[in-house]
Formats: sequence, C-alpha cells, structure tokens
Amino acid sequence: VYKRQAYFMKQEWDRAVELTQRYLDTEPPIALKAYAVGRMGKIHQRKGERYRGQEMMSKAREMDPHVWQTVMPPPREIFIPLES
Repeated sequence: VYKRQAYFMKQEWDRAVELTQRYLDTEPPIALKAYAVGRMGKIHQRKGERYRGQEMMSKAREMDPHVWQTVMPPPREIFIPLES
C-alpha cells in the first residue's frame, strides 16, 4: 500500500497506476479494493484525465458507499471481525 502512495506523492503516475493495478489483481477485500480504485481515480485526475478519474471514483463509491477518501489507506483494524 505504502509504495503506491510514495509513487503518488512523487507524481510518478505510470508507476503508481502499475502498482495499484497489481494490488487490485490480488482481489483484496471490497473496502480495500474500493479504496484502491478510488486512488486510481485520483491518479488519473492528477494525470489530467479528469473524466477517467471521475469514472473510477464513481466505481469506487458503487463498490463501497463508505469508501475511505483520504490519502492514507483505512486502518487494518476496521477489517478485523468483532468478537462476540
């Protein structure tokens, strides 16, 4: 996760897209997948591909209406089931 963020922050868009896609290919849990798709949307927006970016952001919200929309990924603790 953090390598993708590093490339995003350095504005190395092609590398950020490549690593994000590689992560998506692992089929992460839906909340993390939605987050990664949203980040991909942000990358496309930063590359000047505004329509593509908005499309990806919409797709992320469809996957998870509560998609984490900050720069950092959601904390792992939210994916740990609560004990009864």
